[in-house]
Amino acid sequence: MEEVLPLIERFAEDPSSRTQAETLAGLLEERARQLEALLREIPEGPIHRTLSEAALFLGVEAEKLRRGFYV
Repeated sequence: MEEVLPLIERFAEDPSSRTQAETLAGLLEERARQLEALLREIPEGPIHRTLSEAALFLGVEAEKLRRGFYV
């Protein structure tokens, strides 16, 4: 997450090409998939909920990039 948030903030401040948006969206989706895989391995609890929310956030931001929300 720590490498993703600055990328989103930078892109929001200086939107670039659709190609860059698609690249960033792909990165966010990959991170979301990694978190979802991790979620299958850890028990329910506060950490599970936090990681689940992070995965959801990354997926939503990826879709917003693809739909041109930041462009």
